Amino acid sequence: MMTKHTNNERVDAIGGIPAWARSPGARNLLNAFRRLCDGRPLVVPKGSQVSQNNVAKEAGLHPTALKKDRYPELINLIAEYKNTQGLKPKSKTELEKQKAKTSGRLKEELERVRAERDEALSKVTTLMLENLNLRRQILRIVDDPECEGISKNTVGSISCSNRD
Repeated sequence: MMTKHTNNERVDAIGGIPAWARSPGARNLLNAFRRLCDGRPLVVPKGSQVSQNNVAKEAGLHPTALKKDRYPELINLIAEYKNTQGLKPKSKTELEKQKAKTSGRLKEELERVRAERDEALSKVTTLMLENLNLRRQILRIVDDPECEGISKNTVGSISCSNRD
């Protein structure tokens, strides 16, 4: 008896084995694929990506043993899984790695922005000091008895006709 499986492949009602995986070799590869998807591999390190090579290694075969011409359905399952992998929530380890990477980038950006801020503050301080010195100069000119007709409220150019 055949029933429909969730990913539209035909499977036997007993054991949920797809029709294409009836041979012992194909079943071994399918079981390896399922273990990798569930995050409980027996051969490859935990956390290994699901790929053709890793499925073959997990099945105890050479990494190049999984060929598209021999197991096209399994190759399609692997590709389908990899396409949906980005939609699944990430593990704590992956999230921590991503957080550390983002944190490192943010720290670098913060240092860069702080350096820009310090440089801008330095320029502002220099301009404020120059402004203060120019105001003092203006006051000295205005208070100079040789310069007539100049008041402290003069905004335009200040010149003293009696000075060189």
